[in-house]
Amino acid sequence: MGTLPARMLEWLLGAFVAEYFAKHHANRGKGLRFSGMRLPLIIGSILTFGIAIETTLAKAAWVFTDGLFGLAFALLLAVVTLSKVGDSGAKDPSKFTSLFIKLGIMSYSFYLIHSQFGWLVSLFVPSDSGDVSAFLVRVVCLVISLIPIYFFFRWFEKPFLAVPKPDSKLLPIYRKIGSLLGVG
Repeated sequence: MGTLPARMLEWLLGAFVAEYFAKHHANRGKGLRFSGMRLPLIIGSILTFGIAIETTLAKAAWVFTDGLFGLAFALLLAVVTLSKVGDSGAKDPSKFTSLFIKLGIMSYSFYLIHSQFGWLVSLFVPSDSGDVSAFLVRVVCLVISLIPIYFFFRWFEKPFLAVPKPDSKLLPIYRKIGSLLGVG
């Protein structure tokens, strides 16, 4: 669980959905196989999340955990993106979609911080097979981790989501990092 080969499936599923969206968005949804399947995709995502969570309770099932979470997120991504394929209206996203856009923007901070909390909690509350109380403690700690996640995002990630203003002290640093990465 959490190793590169296990995480590769998540990345590939997300990349497939994004590529599918990009390809069919230009064609205004013509030939789109999944149009009108929002409800089955939502149900599939919820069921897959449930099964993925269930696998975390049994050590022998951990080999499936990352793949199932990846599939659940890919289905959720499909719900949010594929319903917009071919949509030419410039209306604001729904509250549901806006929530996932905001969560997606801070997902890197979430990923970095929540895993550290998980490791710390596992030192004091080891995961035993089928132990629901340990699972509930982990869920509470995950919710508590949202506080440092928010501040990490606000202080470290958010300032670099847009080019700093010309009079900002961050602009030279931003340009230097860009040139080191070959994008500046």
